[in-house]
Amino acid sequence: MAITHDTLTKNLIADAVCGVNLDNGATVALLTAANVVVATINLSVDAFAVAVNGEAIANGFPKQGTVISAGTITKFEIRNSTSVAKIFGIVSTIGGGGDIELTSVTYVVGEVVQINSLAYRVPN
Repeated sequence: MAITHDTLTKNLIADAVCGVNLDNGATVALLTAANVVVATINLSVDAFAVAVNGEAIANGFPKQGTVISAGTITKFEIRNSTSVAKIFGIVSTIGGGGDIELTSVTYVVGEVVQINSLAYRVPN
């Protein structure tokens, strides 16, 4: 049997993961399969809104970053203000099922990467 949580518990979990821990300087690092950082996108000072229905929505999106290393983005890390990775996920093109979906995943230096939205969802 799979363990599930009520909504209040899911909200508590999301707020614990996305709350103060990710405020004041958190970033989204977009990475290749070999862990090369392709681009970094700064999150808002108050990175995520208070969770509703087990989901915390990142504030201030869409956001952009400039590509610093050419490559194909396959994953991401949300890092706190001291660059410690706290959340990990998959990146795909739109419709590909990634936690972050981009219009393209292959970039060259100087291009701009835009993330239109970002959410953290507590699984059932």
